[in-house]
Amino acid sequence: CAMYYPKYCTINVPKIKQILSNDVIYNIVGTKLISCHTQQAEIIIPDDICYIGERAFSGCTNLKKVFISSNIISISDFAFDDSGIICVDVCEKNEYYSSVNGSLFNSKGTELVKYFNRSYNTRVALPQQVEVIGNKSFVASALIV
Repeated sequence: CAMYYPKYCTINVPKIKQILSNDVIYNIVGTKLISCHTQQAEIIIPDDICYIGERAFSGCTNLKKVFISSNIISISDFAFDDSGIICVDVCEKNEYYSSVNGSLFNSKGTELVKYFNRSYNTRVALPQQVEVIGNKSFVASALIV
C-alpha cells in the first residue's frame, strides 16, 4: 500500500511531511489522505491511499460525491464533516467498507458508518441487515432525529 511519488511537490509542515497533488494533501508515503481542497463535484480516491484522515474533506462545499477505492482500510469519524458530500461509492472489492444508496457501511453492511443525505427527510430507511448505527453516523446530516 505504501508508495512514494517523486513527481509531486513535497512541502514541509511542522512534524508532518506531506505531498501536495491536485488540491489534495497526502502523507509523505502517499498512503493517507490528509486534506482535500478541491472545487470539483466528484473525486476518486487513488488506489494507493489506505487511510482517510480526520476532517479530510472539510471545506469542500462543491464536492458532492466521493469514490472510495478497494484499498481504503480506515476512515476517520469526522472525515466527511463540513463538506458538501451527499454520497459515497465504495469499490466492490473493498474488504472494509461498502456503500448502499450513497451512504457508508462496513463491508458486511451490518453497521452504518456515515449517513449521507442533504435533504430534510424525517425518516431513514436502512437496509434490513443493519445491526449497528455508528456514533458519528448522522453528524452533519440534514436529518432531524
